[in-house]
Amino acid sequence: MTEGATIYIPRDTRVTSRNTRNRPMTIVLVSAKPGFEEYLRDTSVREGEPATPMSAEERARSLEKNAWHTLYEQTQR
Repeated sequence: MTEGATIYIPRDTRVTSRNTRNRPMTIVLVSAKPGFEEYLRDTSVREGEPATPMSAEERARSLEKNAWHTLYEQTQR
């Protein structure tokens, strides 16, 4: 893992870390409501796979499925 990296840790996963550098390490942990991992799975790809845009239909299905725990801010374009 590189400096500034962001990782997704699934629910019920034990995590350990070790600082191998000669300077302080900062860890920021953000937790989401249960179920948010389903939204991440719907909208992400596995490491190394190409990121392909979701179709309008796929995005609409994901938004409907995950609306109970995720707020989407509408922006004007």
